[in-house]
Parts: sequence; structure tokens; C-alpha cells
Amino acid sequence: MVASSTLNMPISKVILETGRFYHIYCHAVSRDNLYYSDRNYIYFISKIEKYLIEYVYIYSYCLMPNHYHILFYIPDKYGNNNANDIIVRQISKMLNSYAQAINKQEKRMGSLFAGRFKRIHVGTEEYLKNLIIYIHQNPVASGFSSKISYWKYSSYNSILKHDNTLVKTDEVIELFNDLDNFKYCHQNFNNKIEI
Repeated sequence: MVASSTLNMPISKVILETGRFYHIYCHAVSRDNLYYSDRNYIYFISKIEKYLIEYVYIYSYCLMPNHYHILFYIPDKYGNNNANDIIVRQISKMLNSYAQAINKQEKRMGSLFAGRFKRIHVGTEEYLKNLIIYIHQNPVASGFSSKISYWKYSSYNSILKHDNTLVKTDEVIELFNDLDNFKYCHQNFNNKIEI
């Protein structure tokens, strides 16, 4: 369920509040790519770690050639008046830093991202679980990978291996009760969710 204060609000204007989950995503401008090599994907992940990990709890992510998805929880360490400003500022720093590096690498000018990042409040546990699966399924659904586990730039394999400090692995697995059910739900997901 979406909070009533956000029902009619544009996706880029949803207020980020403590104690809530949010899905953020953004595409590249036009038909451009965001990532041109393995090194770029890894660099973007390092930007997530540098700019967000201290401020939010990451529950899943997936980097696709022309867009990204990040699902996070904002802990109660900020007053609601400050949370939105702080988190938006950190995300902006992350995206601007990455865009500057890509523009330099590709000898390009102008915007890399198509407008402001989109943000959706995740209001139920069912939607949260479906969204984690949806984010991990994105490479398969888009035809970039034949299996979730083959895509290197999502949190799926890190959660399976329990080796990612970027993602709240224990909390994610707990949502699905255990690791076996986490895998089962990902393998048998046939739900299309609207974002």
C-alpha cells in the first residue's frame, strides 16, 4: 500500500522518509548506455558504496546496460525533516560523480541520466519481496541473460554466497524465511509487477 500523501505525487517528487523502503531507478538519456565495460559497472557499485551505504540499508540492486535499480531502507537515524534532503543529496552526488567519469571516459558532454531518479515507496512486505525478485529478474526479462545467476551486476549472487557487505543479506533472506525459499521464489516468479 502506498502512503496516502504519495498517491498523486510524481514519482520523482516522492518524499523519502525514515523507516520506509524505496525503489529508485533511472535510465540513460536517449538510447545511450550507462555502462560501457565491466569496469564501469564495478565503478558504479563503488559509488553506491561510497555515497549510500552509510545512509541507507541496501536490499537489492541490479545494473542494466541502460538503467539501474536500487532498493533500500532508510533507518530511523534521521529526523523525517532531514531524511529526504540527506538521501537525495547523497544519491545526486553518486549519480553526478558517475556521470562526470563516464563523460570524461567517452568524451561526451551533457546529461547521462534521463532526468531525475525515480523513487517509489514500497508499502507492503509482499510488494517488497516481489520487487526484490523483479529487480534480480530484470536481466532475464530484458533478454540480457538466460538465468538470473549469470548476470554479474546484481545483488542476487552476492546474497546466495553471503559475501556482499553492500546488501543486508541476512535481512533479505529472512524476508523469504530461508535461502532455499529465496532461490525457489526467484526461480518460480511469474508475476509482472508495475513500477
